[in-house]
Amino acid sequence: SADKVIDVLGKVIEAGEVTSINTKRGTPLSKRTVTLVDSSMASIELTLWGKFAETVSVDGILAIQGAKVSDWNAKTIGTSM
Repeated sequence: SADKVIDVLGKVIEAGEVTSINTKRGTPLSKRTVTLVDSSMASIELTLWGKFAETVSVDGILAIQGAKVSDWNAKTIGTSM
């Protein structure tokens, strides 16, 4: 359900471009959305922030601890900034 914090393990099957946004303090911050798939072939979008967003590659395996579930337009998960 939305706002729940979960642990996730999956394979990156798609990775968007790294973009930069400015925080409220005016500091640039990297952002990237990737699609993960698990062993059941269920997929979900994951938003990554900061330097970690810059290092993820397609076909890599990600283990994320403490991802937050969101329900905006569709179920997604995100890491903390």
